Amino acid sequence: MRAFGMSTRVADEFSGYLLVAMSFWAVAEALKAGRHIKITVLTEHLNPKIQSVLDKANYIITFVLTSLLLWAATKLVIGSYETGMLSMGIYQIPVFIPQLAIPIGLFFFVLQMAGDLFKVFRLPKK
Repeated sequence: MRAFGMSTRVADEFSGYLLVAMSFWAVAEALKAGRHIKITVLTEHLNPKIQSVLDKANYIITFVLTSLLLWAATKLVIGSYETGMLSMGIYQIPVFIPQLAIPIGLFFFVLQMAGDLFKVFRLPKK
């Protein structure tokens, strides 16, 4: 773009927005596919019953924290919309537009987490 006398700052701004969107939108798919990072250095040496309890506690804590993050991110987007905040970049787009990627991704993550919680706590069939 510089060869044509145009700034590349806009590419930097939009690539940052896309990086955030990709990160938050991919987290639910990673959970669904079982590809989240899981550190098992300590838990792999525990009794399977204790592992199961810790796994369930992990799901509950993650669900609660992610739900709180979803609530906070939604408040952030609503606040940005109501105040009419504009980006500092060249195009000065409304900030709530790129911020929407965060609660959308968190919403799908919470949905996936709720489904996984149901599976984890479902009683085994006899």
